[in-house]
Amino acid sequence: MLSFTSHFFDLSHPLFAQYQAGIWPHVDVNHLWYLRSLWQFTLLLVLMLPVLQSCWLHKGIERFFTVPCTLGVFRFTGAALRFETLMAE
Repeated sequence: MLSFTSHFFDLSHPLFAQYQAGIWPHVDVNHLWYLRSLWQFTLLLVLMLPVLQSCWLHKGIERFFTVPCTLGVFRFTGAALRFETLMAE
């Protein structure tokens, strides 16, 4: 174990000559691939928080979901495909 450790920290040792170096020499960090995306999306969310918490956005969403609208439904009956409208109440 001691010889491996000394070879591991010796960056010029030929034991790791065929090994592809990543951010740290001789250390495989490929399993951490998601951290870059997680960091980017977290920063994007932090930057968008003032907009997401704004009153005008909440009022717009509330108004969008309370306005009656027409819903269309495609229904297959026998050999025909017909479009029916349903009025939401």
